[in-house]
Amino acid sequence: MPDLSAALARHADLWLGRRVLGGTVGPYVDVNGKRLLSFCGSDYLGLANDVQIGETLSRAAARFGAGAGGPPLSVGHGVVHQRVEQALAAFAGCEAALHFAEEHLMHADVVRSLVGKGDAIFVDEYTQSSLFDGARLAGAKLETYSHGDLAHLEFALSSSTAPTKLILSDTVFGLTGDLAALEQLVLLCERYDAWLLLNDSHGLGWLGPDGRGAGHLAYSPNLVYTSSLAHSAGLGGAFVAGSANLVNWLLRNLRGYATANALSPALIAATIISLQRVQAEGQRRERLQHLIEAFHERMKGGTLHLLPSMSPVQVVLQADARGAQHLAQSLFEAGIWVQALQPPWVPSSVTQIRIALSAGHSLDDVERLADTLKQVANKPNATHVTAH
Repeated sequence: MPDLSAALARHADLWLGRRVLGGTVGPYVDVNGKRLLSFCGSDYLGLANDVQIGETLSRAAARFGAGAGGPPLSVGHGVVHQRVEQALAAFAGCEAALHFAEEHLMHADVVRSLVGKGDAIFVDEYTQSSLFDGARLAGAKLETYSHGDLAHLEFALSSSTAPTKLILSDTVFGLTGDLAALEQLVLLCERYDAWLLLNDSHGLGWLGPDGRGAGHLAYSPNLVYTSSLAHSAGLGGAFVAGSANLVNWLLRNLRGYATANALSPALIAATIISLQRVQAEGQRRERLQHLIEAFHERMKGGTLHLLPSMSPVQVVLQADARGAQHLAQSLFEAGIWVQALQPPWVPSSVTQIRIALSAGHSLDDVERLADTLKQVANKPNATHVTAH
């Protein structure tokens, strides 16, 4: 049996463990009894603590109960679940949608229902890990193309003789914050008759018309559109959308969906209200965009290497994992909470500080973050990738 104690001890200085969060989530949180300005979440529009959404959830729990009682194919498809799927399809601009309780399960289930042994999957190297996991489970040939390198992708597609091809990509990459070349991906999927699965988890809510996501910017009959509802929607669950034939095919072939419990009907009812709020409240997107621009302006002149992302996901590259942990810990001590990302959550070649901006932050919050980052980076013994 492997010696787990020795293995854990080798990397003990890189593992901070889970920090206990008290109270509600938001721009300011209580972590291990300490009040912190947080840039760790993905609540990009600041809806996770919205009063109207919370009241809807409470009323729905009283009406529909706390749990769904089992998988929808076993105990029946709840009327409120049916309504949210109709709302999600309309929101995404697709014919039909299918709601899942959890994003990772969804991606694993959807990918292996579309391709199998003898088929081929082409995935951007920085695509979300749940899609990689789904690709490996599918048993198809997996080809990784360099991040954003569509010439590399086209060469791989043109060289493939697989009967079914599937391209996997995020719309907004959670590791780098940049936006995929959506129009070019659509052209390639149609030219080579491939499925195109676009994961819009970090784009839904602020991308597309009225924040309705990248599906409106990259529609194709070959599109398989997925997104989490735990980020900009402020709740939980996930969904896949596309043509009616696609959704009917998935219903008949998804193994995980057939056995997994549906999400709480109370959360489902709250999701419907959240989608309405996302679409109606353009001022949240405007505020978020202003904060992103202000952060980049405030970071000018510093020594840290900030990636040129104009999404809510902001990334500071670091030379190594220990440097990332040191920077994150220094910020923590200064009252600011950010994420130091390292394997296995990210590829071994990636070491970074991930910052998530939210419409719930104030301009003072963002300026404080930028100023503190620059101050910490200038301290003796600070190691990082410098700006260039």
